[in-house]
Amino acid sequence: MRGTRTGCTAPGLGWCGAGFLFIFFAIFPQAPAKAASLEDLPDAVVVVLGEAATGIGDDDLIAIVEEPSGLLRVWCELIGGEREFVFGPAGDFLWAGSPDGPALVVNKGGGDERPDELPQAVVDVLGRLLPELEIQGVREIEDIWDSFEITGDVEGASVRVVIAFGGWVLEFEIDRDRDGLGDAVEIENGWDPLDSDSDDDMFPDGVEQERGGNPGDASVTPRVLDIRYDAESKVIVATVETFEGCDFFLEAQGVGSDVWVRIGEAVRGNGLPQEFAIPGDGFFEGALLRATIATGGSTGAEDTPDPANSVGEPDCSVPADLVGRQMVVTGGKRLHFKTATRGELVEGSGGDMLITPFAYTFDKRGKCEARVTLTFNTVRGFETTVYRLTFREDGSAGAFIANEFEQGELEDAFHGNFTITMNP
Repeated sequence: MRGTRTGCTAPGLGWCGAGFLFIFFAIFPQAPAKAASLEDLPDAVVVVLGEAATGIGDDDLIAIVEEPSGLLRVWCELIGGEREFVFGPAGDFLWAGSPDGPALVVNKGGGDERPDELPQAVVDVLGRLLPELEIQGVREIEDIWDSFEITGDVEGASVRVVIAFGGWVLEFEIDRDRDGLGDAVEIENGWDPLDSDSDDDMFPDGVEQERGGNPGDASVTPRVLDIRYDAESKVIVATVETFEGCDFFLEAQGVGSDVWVRIGEAVRGNGLPQEFAIPGDGFFEGALLRATIATGGSTGAEDTPDPANSVGEPDCSVPADLVGRQMVVTGGKRLHFKTATRGELVEGSGGDMLITPFAYTFDKRGKCEARVTLTFNTVRGFETTVYRLTFREDGSAGAFIANEFEQGELEDAFHGNFTITMNP
């Protein structure tokens, strides 16, 4: 996997200054082959068309195209314009939408509300077309159709459908391997709609499609790492686009070295961006950074923060940030957090005082829990210490478990109590 020079501002996985190849995949309608009638279609397809476009007849059909990939495309002239329906080799319904615009784009107006209940016509279509659907989300869309977007699961597959108030399907897509890329797109491009990672490069197909990778070529990986340099605090802020079910970690390669060194511990992705702050000087000045997917067995990774389950509830009062605060841990060590990304470790007092600067990341996690990741430059390279904090009710004290990594290797694990106060 390629890296990014930390001394540059260009983000992503790739050498700084190099050009990037962006690859986008979509379902593009092909030239209609011929006019057709319903009698030319498999029975299963006719049934779906009858449910999705009530009252459809031969006069509404424009054309039918059978592709080498096995996809069957049906163009119809329905209320509001032309509509395309895509079916798999076995006649299974895969996709629907307007062939004149990007796939699955909803023309939303000012409204974006969750309705109290669905119109009966919409309920009837769902019952006939997707009887096994477990609804997870519903949005009312104020467009010219007064339509409804419904998302959910059908026997483990992810489904999204947009149905007009009158009961006809405007858009539809099914994703059986739940990788964020619809089955029709995968079949059209020769990828496996039942394998979330078609090229076995550890990146889900949907992530690759969205971020410039190639789901069918393991040598073309997506850009999941962005970096920026904060000149004022001399800190590199690395943002990793995570995805659910995969553990990941950052690695660095020092100037003049060909060895990639892991920074701290693996973190479990949750589909949201995750930030890490590391020093911009010392070992990391001019170094390469990359985000790596952890492979094989349990990595012991902790979940990334989930905003839906964030702390800061009244019974804990976890601080929103650590800026201007001091954390005292077992052994008399004092961590002074000067900014949102920089701090100092103070040991001893008076003439024997030792001050070591660090970059840090503070993450609120589960209820009454947080994590502080410190990264220090050292003579040998760098060290990372991860404090997993459990707060007491007042939010100023609690217990911690800490793991200390030297050049990516776990050197020590310890625990104790901590207090957090404002600096005097």
